[in-house]
Amino acid sequence: MQEEMKTEVLSNQKKKGDDDKNHILKFFLTFFQLQKGASAQCPSKLVSIDVKNSDHIYELSFRHKGKWHSRRMSIARLGQKSGSKSACFKVIYDDLIVVKIPPFPIKHFDEYIKNIDDERRIVDALPDIDCISPRVSTILKKIAPFSRDDEADPEKFEQKCIQRLRSFPQFQRHLRIGGSFAFFMDLSKHLFLSEVIKRIHDIEEKLKKEIISQSDSLWDLMVFEDIYGDDAAPVFYSMNDVYMDYNNRLEQMLLQYEMNVPVPMYAKKEWFLYHLAGEPKISKSIDIGPGFAEELNYLIETVFGEYKDAIRDYRTTIKEYVYKLTFKQNKRQLQIIITKLLFVLQKLREKGVAIRDLKPDNLFVIEHTPGALISSAQSAAFSIGLIDFETAVRFKTKYDNKIEQPLLAGTPSYATPSHLFRNELLYDTFQDLSRIFHFQDWQACIAIIYSVTTGEQLAEKTGRLLPAIIKLINSPERKKMTLDDLFKKGSHLFWHTALNEFVEKLRIKEDMLKALKIRLPPTIKELFKHELSIENDRINKIIWKQIDGQNIFKSRKSRKILSESSYQIIGHYKAKCESGLNIPKSKSKIRKLTVKFLTDLEHLKLQSEQLADTNEILEQSIAVLSVYDLLELMFNIVLKAMYLDDWGDLSVYNEPLTDDIDKDDNLYNETVMLEKTLLYD
Repeated sequence: MQEEMKTEVLSNQKKKGDDDKNHILKFFLTFFQLQKGASAQCPSKLVSIDVKNSDHIYELSFRHKGKWHSRRMSIARLGQKSGSKSACFKVIYDDLIVVKIPPFPIKHFDEYIKNIDDERRIVDALPDIDCISPRVSTILKKIAPFSRDDEADPEKFEQKCIQRLRSFPQFQRHLRIGGSFAFFMDLSKHLFLSEVIKRIHDIEEKLKKEIISQSDSLWDLMVFEDIYGDDAAPVFYSMNDVYMDYNNRLEQMLLQYEMNVPVPMYAKKEWFLYHLAGEPKISKSIDIGPGFAEELNYLIETVFGEYKDAIRDYRTTIKEYVYKLTFKQNKRQLQIIITKLLFVLQKLREKGVAIRDLKPDNLFVIEHTPGALISSAQSAAFSIGLIDFETAVRFKTKYDNKIEQPLLAGTPSYATPSHLFRNELLYDTFQDLSRIFHFQDWQACIAIIYSVTTGEQLAEKTGRLLPAIIKLINSPERKKMTLDDLFKKGSHLFWHTALNEFVEKLRIKEDMLKALKIRLPPTIKELFKHELSIENDRINKIIWKQIDGQNIFKSRKSRKILSESSYQIIGHYKAKCESGLNIPKSKSKIRKLTVKFLTDLEHLKLQSEQLADTNEILEQSIAVLSVYDLLELMFNIVLKAMYLDDWGDLSVYNEPLTDDIDKDDNLYNETVMLEKTLLYD
């Protein structure tokens, strides 16, 4: 039977990027032979037999002592490809194992162990977070002689394995994949957050069940409207037209078959609904005749093709209903997951660690109670842990220049341009390297929270820019600009795209994001309040700089009024200036400069007042933010920290105010009159 299925012999795979996967498959085939006491030279084969989502299922086989031995394993790539970072794969071989292949081969055992120890030191700095780091014992415990030393204390067993590997170097080959030492992590008891997100938001099966269950509602307007809303009536009537046409043609077709009893109405509806759900089905209890199923399928496909707009509108209506229903059913779980993510973020800040590659494939969910994700709405029922610390860095040092240089890498959809440049440049640019490292995790967490809530990716367009920036860094064109200029140019393009995509994605999912409310624990409130304070100080300095730097409102009284005026009052001044009502006539140049200055000031005042409103919420004993507001808060803080004001406006180009007013006495006099009338009425 297997020979008739889709096969993919390993030796025939030539696709780019398959090398690591092929090496892993060969490793486990040899490992299987080792477990059975067979030679790696015995006849063997490896065949792909199925693909389920991203998991490719393979059958490993070899002949030993005249008998074929077979077993199955699955493998899937984790995350997006990155040239400077290890490639990670999810492998199910007895247990769920994460296999990590370094980008550059590690040949020496001491270097290999040092890499493991480096990740372990990060884990040791995070005692309040469940973490999984590479262990040699993850894979060695499955084979002799290491399996005989297995004991309850995992740390002691790990050290025993390392000691044996040093004493008997021939065993080190069991840790090599494709000419390099590989890293193995045991995830057998947990689920990736990416799998949890997919499980929560996968509505395909629910959609099918919802359509198939409509044996009554699709033929009763009141029931249909009661379920799908009053505005669903046009969809109901359109689908009735589709069904009537289908039923008429079906009756004509049935005349060709000699039947003792007529086909019951429920069967006709069932055939129709199953086709709507994408699963053609004929009732086994109804024997009409040979060829009927094929003819029926053709008939319904023809009808659906002729009414494709009605079918599309119907499926959209049902899908939206199922989507909202699923969201409502999982609301509590989503709230807990997001709160747990924020807890991880706060603990990372507290311990002075930046993971720098947070993503759903590097986070796992621990169910303290089996099935807690589905059945329990208790916060203590599950928690979130971390895996893969290759890019992590400890930033809690007294001086920024003492922070070790981390790996320049990140996953595009969750990273920023700052992931690609060395510490020295980041420090010279921002003067606060620790904060930048911490906000790299904020940016990733923003994308993860959006994905948890909606099941979709936040930074699809933006993520495609980072590989382009990497390419530019390594291209001959790089010689034409300094790294500083390249960083500024790349940051402008990146954050311009990120801002537009963020605003658009939040607009599309606004209802859902605003419907999900998060109650912020005290530690999370303090984290946000601290950052709001920093941002508020920054905005106030800019406001004073703007007021002191302009040449329109010169008197001390005017500047005091401007500094103390609210967003609404500044808007009132701007509206007066734009309309020209009840103010002296002035040249268009002065009017234009005044409107521009007040527009910029109005924008800053609005930001300041929004920060004050958010801070007021955080000061309450019970602070609740919608996911929409939470994402806006976090994104704006990260944006202001990572994109400097003097790099240029991200939306439109604003010309700076000129000093021409001081050079023209007439313009100066007109400005004084405008100032008095505009501010002092």
